[in-house]
Amino acid sequence: MMNESNFTVLNKLAKEHSIVLFGSTRASAVPLNELMQDYGLSQTIYNRSIPGLTLANAEKHLDACVFNLKPEKLILCLGEEDLKKENNVDKLIEQYRWLLYRIHTVVPETTMSVISVASSGKNAEKFNSALQKLANECGCEYLQFTPPENAEEYDLKFFRAIKSVFYSANMSYADAVRYCAI
Repeated sequence: MMNESNFTVLNKLAKEHSIVLFGSTRASAVPLNELMQDYGLSQTIYNRSIPGLTLANAEKHLDACVFNLKPEKLILCLGEEDLKKENNVDKLIEQYRWLLYRIHTVVPETTMSVISVASSGKNAEKFNSALQKLANECGCEYLQFTPPENAEEYDLKFFRAIKSVFYSANMSYADAVRYCAI
């Protein structure tokens, strides 16, 4: 299991200005590099997700998981752990808002995307609706993730939900068609 100290060591070898996924338990288990290889995608992506990560404790991990990498693009996958413990969606969205602000002030050139929670809990729909509104207010891309019927397809569906992050304005039409077909 990866943790902040592992990331600090790995970051010494990592390329700045790449793509970073920063999330909690489910995001930490997605085999991003294998999926990138399977689809022939050449961008560099680092999964800096931490099992059990909540919005309340995410800020203390920003240096090792985000800021040190100075990402070109950042995908945030947070909120599922929080919804297991907290019923106050407004409070969670304010924590998310603060996190987005902190990231923007330290790495202002980073393009941020936020992905909806895949939880089926009673507050997930309300949280996702508020998260989409927050993303729009903050200039972030909102990525809708609909969890699959069976757990075996989770990783592939998650990867498809984040595929737009891999698109670049500088890529050829042929590459753009290939990326969008994932």
